[in-house]
Parts: sequence; C-alpha cells; structure tokens
Amino acid sequence: MRNLVCFLLLVFFSAKVHAQLLHPNFENAEPPSLVKWMTFKEAFEANKKTPKPFLIDVYTDWCGWCKRMMATTYSNPAIAAYVNQNFYPVKFNAETKDSIYFKDTLYVNKSTGNRAVHQLGYKLLGNQLSYPTTIFMFNDMKNTANVPGYLDDKTIEPILIFFVENVYMNCPFADFSKYYNIAFVDTAKQNKKIALQKFTFAKAEKSYQKEKRKWLIHLNTDWCNACRVMNKSVFTDTSMVNYINQKYYFIDFNVQTKDSIRFMGNTYRYDETMAMPVNTIALALSGNQLILPTTIILDEDLKKLDALPRFFTPEMMNAVLHFYGEDAFKSKSWQDFRTNWANGKR
Repeated sequence: MRNLVCFLLLVFFSAKVHAQLLHPNFENAEPPSLVKWMTFKEAFEANKKTPKPFLIDVYTDWCGWCKRMMATTYSNPAIAAYVNQNFYPVKFNAETKDSIYFKDTLYVNKSTGNRAVHQLGYKLLGNQLSYPTTIFMFNDMKNTANVPGYLDDKTIEPILIFFVENVYMNCPFADFSKYYNIAFVDTAKQNKKIALQKFTFAKAEKSYQKEKRKWLIHLNTDWCNACRVMNKSVFTDTSMVNYINQKYYFIDFNVQTKDSIRFMGNTYRYDETMAMPVNTIALALSGNQLILPTTIILDEDLKKLDALPRFFTPEMMNAVLHFYGEDAFKSKSWQDFRTNWANGKR
C-alpha cells in the first residue's frame, strides 16, 4: 500500500480477560489437549525451515485455570486444528527446573522456595506473573503480545485470527473484536437496510460503458476470516453502502475462483501451479503482492489509485472511500484529509 496506513508495529492489548485468583476444582492429572505442543527447541528448529508465529502457553502445575484451558479451549477440535496449522505452540511451565535455551540464551531456575519462578518466566512475563498467560511471538521472533487469563474458545477465536491474519498491523484488537462479534456472534447487528450493489467484472465493464465511475474491488477468499468480517460488518454499514452504490462499482471477488475473467482486453485464469492457487487477475490488481483481504480502488480511467491490504474498520474504510470518491486526493494529503475527517470537517 502506498499512502494510507501507518502500521502499528506492536499492539499490546487487553482482551478483557484477567488472571483468575481462585482456582476451579480440577483434577491434578494433566488434562487432555488436541494441540500438538512443542518444546522451545523444537519450535525454533521448525521455524528455521518454515517461519510461523509462536503461541506460548505459560502455566504452572498448581494452576487450576491452566488445566481447565487445556481440557476445554485446547481440546476444542476447531481451535486445536487452527493453532496446529498456523502457530508453533509451546507449553511452558513457569516454575520448571529445566534449563532452557531461548533465542540462543540459556535460562535456568535459580529461585528457591515454593512456586519458584524460572528465569525465562520472568523474561516472558516480567512482573505480571499471571497464570495462564498466552503469549504471541511474531515471525520476527522479537515482538510479543501477552494475553493473561483463562480464554474460552469464543474469546480466543478472534485473538488467534487477529495475529495469524496480521489484523494487528492495521487495527487495534478492541475494534476488530467488536466487528468480529457483529459478523459471527451478534448477527442481529448486521445492517441490512440498504443492499450493497455488487458487480461481476463483466457486469461492471458493461455498466462502465454507460457511466464512468471509480471501481472498488474487494479481494478475498472463503478461508480468510478477516475477509469475512469485512464482508459481514464493514460492507454492511449504512452510510458507506449508500456511498459505494453512488460512487463506485463494487466487486466482491473470491481470488480462488476458477472462472476465466476478462478485464480490459485481457483474460485471467486460475493458476493451480502456485503455492496458493489464485486467479491471476488478483496478482495483476495487487501488483503481485497479494495479501488477504486487499481492497483495490481504480479511478474513472481504470488506473489503480491504491491497494489497501488487510482488515479495515468501517470508520477507516469510510474515510478512504470519501478521500478518493470526492477526488480529495488530488489536492490534499491523506494525513490532512484524515485529520479533517476525524474532526468532522471536509
């Protein structure tokens, strides 16, 4: 993307969960889990071959809520499958007596007495010794985000997506969680008063011959959860839908469609030889830098004005659509327009 997004390199957030002080009545035996837990050594070795974010479950033997999370959240087949596919999951006992190498540094447990905390426990948790704590360590192996407390399956779902699909690079968790719930939980809040007029490429080109407009192309696919959240909560916002219908030809395009697409005299086809098979028009529109979701904006001459990767809230997207829809980009910087927009000025 060229102009619009100031990426948030780190998002340390509250998921509205806190470490519980009272322990539930739970068996002392190790509870079952469908997650394929790894040691730090195994995870770092695997990451050298195929980079993935880490999910680190920090627990203790005496923590009842830790055991409950293993027996409930991590025993949910859908949650476990998602974690196994998208993370290197590491289970770390914060009071272990084992010596552990973490990023080429050796950590040991020099503490004494009951509930003696390991050096690595302090390294990962600092002074916030809450159990359980779920730590997300990004692909760069440098930046982390800690989520303290017991997380049930409904609470952890948007958190996992937030990190796996890089939503955190555009959007605070509180905003994403709000629209995730609208999309998948509280569907009664989905605004259905105004229907978004959707076009295929063929239908848009036919309409374009009669009336020139800008084009808005939402690149997505079925397995992309952030895409689905945008479709169900962002592109249903009343004021935005009305504006899109007036100013744009909107194309909701599944990048993995196998149909041949004709656009501007070229034919684009599904390429199944790629690591992630997609229709080649998605690559052409994104400049061979396809990130899902991506929203493409074309001007009235079908020249690309911008490519907006990843999740956008309705507030963010509405401002962007007016920035280009009103041709403000021709006379104002995005920063000035955004400031005026936030202050209710144009």
